[in-house]
Amino acid sequence: MSRRDTKTGYLYVLGAGIIWGSFAPLAKALYALNAPVLSVALLRPALAFFIILIILAYKNKVYLKVSARDLPLMALYGLVGIGLFNLFFLYTIHVTTIITAVFLLYSAPVFVTVISRLAFKEPLAKLKVMALVCSLIGLALLVEVYNPKVLKMSLVGIGTGLAAGLAYALFSIFGKMAMRKYSHWTVLVYALGFGTFFLAFIAAPSLKDLPLTPGVGALLLLTGTVHTLAAYALYVKGLRSVEASRASILTTVEPVVASIIGLAFFSELISPLQALGGGMVILGAILAQIGA
Repeated sequence: MSRRDTKTGYLYVLGAGIIWGSFAPLAKALYALNAPVLSVALLRPALAFFIILIILAYKNKVYLKVSARDLPLMALYGLVGIGLFNLFFLYTIHVTTIITAVFLLYSAPVFVTVISRLAFKEPLAKLKVMALVCSLIGLALLVEVYNPKVLKMSLVGIGTGLAAGLAYALFSIFGKMAMRKYSHWTVLVYALGFGTFFLAFIAAPSLKDLPLTPGVGALLLLTGTVHTLAAYALYVKGLRSVEASRASILTTVEPVVASIIGLAFFSELISPLQALGGGMVILGAILAQIGA
């Protein structure tokens, strides 16, 4: 893998993180329009799946071919990385603030770094550890973990937020495993397909309560095309040339974007310490690239 490929991979991953940064506010907007959590969790990957399925079936069917022996891995990838992740993260957004939900999600770099070390023997270079520590401290400042009011969220919200972080971590790990053999397009379409399949069993009944308004339809289409299909495509493609642990650290730019949008549209004010935390998150992303 050339250094140029690695740098390009960084850009893909960072791009995905920036796009995902606007997803939590978008979900809040959908909830304000009375869209059920389960409906959003199902339709987000479902829209992306049918779009990419149609494109690949028309453009290049070879990306739809997978060995039968690899289907269990693809199914597990979809269940955890798409299905469970969407359920946990969207519920956490619903019961907590935007910034708190994103912070809990970004326990993922810890999970990824540990799992990558055990599964792929990825070295724990000093700069990678520094990037991880810097990112987590920055995130802690961003969400004011020192403020008792912030810590009064429900235990269920904490649990689902950390579960979302673990699911996101496993998304990176399983993706790395699947792309040893398949194109990122193949991995993505099967992950979205299996994720949609599993979510349908849980979330399909909630669709009857979904408001059929132009506003809800437009926001759902945006989440499916941009925040799911485009963002996941960038992230999965980036994983081909970037270590899973470093990719997870790089996407910690997401809470910075979420903080800015939360401030602009939801009046979630940012203190000087939170601004410092945002700077540390960016510094962590830079250190991750330098330590490549």
